[in-house]
Amino acid sequence: MEGTNLADDILRPAGVSVGSFYHQFADKTELLLAIIASGIDARLGLIVRSGLAGDHPSLDAMVEDGFRRLFESLDAERHAWRIQVREQNNPDPRVHALVLAGRERWVTLIGDALRRWSAADEHELRTAATLLMTLATGTANVYLGLPDDVREGSRPAMLASTTRFALAGLGPLLRTG
Repeated sequence: MEGTNLADDILRPAGVSVGSFYHQFADKTELLLAIIASGIDARLGLIVRSGLAGDHPSLDAMVEDGFRRLFESLDAERHAWRIQVREQNNPDPRVHALVLAGRERWVTLIGDALRRWSAADEHELRTAATLLMTLATGTANVYLGLPDDVREGSRPAMLASTTRFALAGLGPLLRTG
């Protein structure tokens, strides 16, 4: 938010008065926190809660569905994802704490989804969930960094290769066979 002028860059284009803004938020960072929190909740709902928690016949199907939903979300909410990715390293302790809490929610929900196919202990399950979430974050960074005219055409290959890569590592970690 450094270098962002509240009145010129945010309020005037949105048609919001300074008084209305300060009635809702203490400062720009509080607005950013609300945007990030809303985005985390929306993406958790789309990708993890409704996707990974579904009734999948196999680990392979669940992982592929999760990455498919990730790519759909990246395409639908490109700007919200970019904000979240950019703010991972925000030095403000409030933003950092929110990003870490969001990451922890992702890891917990992914771990819960993986448990169905796992013979691993809780530490190994958490490691697998953390690595899967990290792979998803890296994939999002690469995908969103592609030019608009290249991104859509690269989606099927990226989905297939990311899913294959994840499954190759998850099997041993989860001790699925």
